Amino acid sequence: MRVADAYGDVIELEQGWTDDTQQAFYNTPQGAEILPYSWILALEQKDSEKAFLDPANIERFRYLPRKKTDSNPDGLPVGWTKGSDATGKVWLGLTCAACHTGQVEYTNPQTQQKIGIRVDGAPTLADFNTMNLELVAAMKATLTDEAKFDRFAKAVMKDGDSPNARSGLRGDLQAQTAMLNARNEINKAHIEYGFARIDAIGFIFNQTMSTLPGIPENAKPSDAPASYPFLWGTDQSDVVQWTGFAANSSGAGTLVRNGGEVIGVYGKVALTEATEYESSFMIDNLGKLENWVRELNSPAWPELVFPAIDRAKAAQGEKLYADACAQCHQVIARDVAIKTAYVAAITPVEELGTDPTELANMNERKYKAGIYNGKKVGSIAGPVIGGPQNNGLTTGLNPLVNAVVGSLLKHKLEAVKAFADEYATRTSSAPTSAPGYKGRPLNGIWATAPYLHNGSVPNLYELLLPAAQRSKTFTLGSRAYDPVRVGYALDQPKAAEDYTPFTFDVSPKGNWNTGHEYLMTQEGVPFTEEQRWQIVEYMKTL
Repeated sequence: MRVADAYGDVIELEQGWTDDTQQAFYNTPQGAEILPYSWILALEQKDSEKAFLDPANIERFRYLPRKKTDSNPDGLPVGWTKGSDATGKVWLGLTCAACHTGQVEYTNPQTQQKIGIRVDGAPTLADFNTMNLELVAAMKATLTDEAKFDRFAKAVMKDGDSPNARSGLRGDLQAQTAMLNARNEINKAHIEYGFARIDAIGFIFNQTMSTLPGIPENAKPSDAPASYPFLWGTDQSDVVQWTGFAANSSGAGTLVRNGGEVIGVYGKVALTEATEYESSFMIDNLGKLENWVRELNSPAWPELVFPAIDRAKAAQGEKLYADACAQCHQVIARDVAIKTAYVAAITPVEELGTDPTELANMNERKYKAGIYNGKKVGSIAGPVIGGPQNNGLTTGLNPLVNAVVGSLLKHKLEAVKAFADEYATRTSSAPTSAPGYKGRPLNGIWATAPYLHNGSVPNLYELLLPAAQRSKTFTLGSRAYDPVRVGYALDQPKAAEDYTPFTFDVSPKGNWNTGHEYLMTQEGVPFTEEQRWQIVEYMKTL
């Protein structure tokens, strides 16, 4: 089925959602507050009079632009939202779909027809970091270019335009620009993220440990960029996140996990010495979003577009997968997956051998904790979670839980309703606590490149090679898909007119493509080249 509001020829796959559910997932705000909403409609690009929301600019960042419709009258990109805070002020925000809606492109070699394939719940290709930098640059240009500011002010204030109103608007714009710029600065790292990655945990920890309590020295480089996890199967797992640190063992744990995600995308929490905090969280909407994700199916290989699966080769690969892969990546049939709870396999990083940065940042970084600037840092809100107040030093997880739980306590009735209506029906499993990286069922894995937790391997075929034989550099930015190797095409342009290709270099720590070298059967017999291709073919069927 064609995507009606997409630019270009794009189809969507059957994943169990109605059109209304899909649009609600794209449009429902969760409490993120980036800019006053009228500003984004008026904001121009830094070096142009073209709108920041111009579809070509949005596509340059590899977010998914949309045409105007009844449910999206301003033509916001997928996952960019309009929402009101408790005072009625309207904000631009991001919701789950911005980071978890994928789209690839395939050109038929016979007809040369190019078609896009939209996959709900798949990792975005978007460059979140560059978008943020460009957004701040556009705001700075509006402040320094009088003609830009004049156009901006007229569009924002309309009939309320006056010298006094303009002065107030300029002050507000300066303050918001400074806040967003400071966020970019404290998250700077020695490596570029590029497309399809973000250090979400680093961003969240810097918010809860440095920005919210006002402790600049608590800021740490966000230097562990990770691939966006796919969403199908999230609710059914005992734990989420690449390191498995967020438990799904109860509805409350799930609600806390989603509140933390809002903090990572411009949600606000007013920390105090008390145990209850005002926040921008839209708790009821978080429950709805979780419920929709629970019903999302993985995408089947689109044989009407891609070359058909070689079923004989896949059958051989299935046997090899069962022998060598299924211990960590269990097989759950697509038709029962949304009803099947599972326990993820957590493999210690010493055994797995993949880049250790994200795990080390989670477990080894220490932050000041206690009461600072009249704000509680590093304390768990006792009435819900239990546990003593920490003083001295802490890891980042404890303060994150404190900030989210304190926000939930401030909105008891709404939190209880969200828990009862949307969270408590999930099947709980005992959480896994061993430090390591998570292995999960690979349903729909074809749609989730690049691979490994840090996105350092461009396709599934290379993931089955010894690390020394994997690409040392590769280019990202094009949506062009390789259905043979299964991932983004390797022959991407090094330069392009409509976007800036990113060269992924695996040499810096944080980008390592080492490990996950499960290259033989349990009997210790190395895979042949033919067997690698058989496993790749089988994974297309998942």
